[in-house]
Amino acid sequence: MNRKDQIDFIDFPMLQKMALDAIKELDLAKDELRKVKIEFAEASHTYRKKKANCYLEAQKDSDEGGKKRTVDWIRAHCDATCEAEMLSRNLTEAIAESQKQVVESARTKISAIQTLLGIFKADAENYKYNQTEQI
Repeated sequence: MNRKDQIDFIDFPMLQKMALDAIKELDLAKDELRKVKIEFAEASHTYRKKKANCYLEAQKDSDEGGKKRTVDWIRAHCDATCEAEMLSRNLTEAIAESQKQVVESARTKISAIQTLLGIFKADAENYKYNQTEQI
């Protein structure tokens, strides 16, 4: 069985189209990652700002007996107060990590296509110098 029989399901123009499509896919994935990273930064900022303000307010506060609140009480109070912002930040971080994997996947796809294009190029050079049968 020669190489042509092994890979006759794909031809050079098809590989070129696949490469261009993969490059577009990578560009779109990188653009989306950039957007999600910005959303993550904004969500983190909102969360940290609300948590800091909550800590400041809780430290001014005192219980019914006039005693200062404990550190554990302040942490619990601020976690409960900032729950929505923390959830938003954590979800945005997870989406950003997922999008990062999409970018890596697109890069891997391009690499595989480049390898196949290299095989076509090597076979074309071998055929040019009468060293093998053309694919």
